[in-house]
Amino acid sequence: MNHPEDSAGEPSANGEQQVTEAKRIWSWVPTTEDREERLTHARRLVDLEVANVRYLNIDYSRWNLVPEHLGPRHIADAQEWLEPTWRYRDCDSIDFGVELETKDHRVFSVTWDPPGDQEGLGIREQPLLGSALTADADVAVWDVTTHSGWPALTGRPMNDVTMHYENWGRPGEGFWCRHISVQIGTTGVEFLLAEGQVDGSIGPSADNVAVMFHHERSTRRRAAHSVVASAMKGSALWQSGRP
Repeated sequence: MNHPEDSAGEPSANGEQQVTEAKRIWSWVPTTEDREERLTHARRLVDLEVANVRYLNIDYSRWNLVPEHLGPRHIADAQEWLEPTWRYRDCDSIDFGVELETKDHRVFSVTWDPPGDQEGLGIREQPLLGSALTADADVAVWDVTTHSGWPALTGRPMNDVTMHYENWGRPGEGFWCRHISVQIGTTGVEFLLAEGQVDGSIGPSADNVAVMFHHERSTRRRAAHSVVASAMKGSALWQSGRP
């Protein structure tokens, strides 16, 4: 997780403690059969309409604004919205994950598995609070339904959802995903296992979700794959010999 200097400090340490202790594996799978289950589960989103979108971040400002507040804090103050902690030049960069709520109130979440032997990016039909995070986590909840690239996409059905699985290492060692694509009309939304850097670019991460929007179907996946390759090239995963 990489953030501006003025929002670092105690909240970051506190935020890191919000991930549930139980081992969570939404991404890595040992077999092709398990991979198909993940792909089928993700495709539950197809034909559903996006109604609300929420980013769950470390609550960097809580200690300065409302130190007495406990639990999730929904960001409503206009001053905080002037400089969202997730906004970067090349992407939206989210510490914990993204919740997609559909018109019929179903909630799907995109988040990262705890870094280690079986890390990656996954999507499941459940909210982040109570699954990837404890239900009472001291996190910032940003409703971005009317922000970033989401306003043009809400109220429209999702045409396709793809988890781009790759070999974890050598053939037979399982598969992992660090890139998820959601197609809404002619716009592609790309969820990447990456993060925003200080200069606004995208860099490697094992515990962050980066969101990009592409408005041309013919180029969106190629561009996202290029970003993934560039972001991960210098990471420890690449240095260890994984793709």
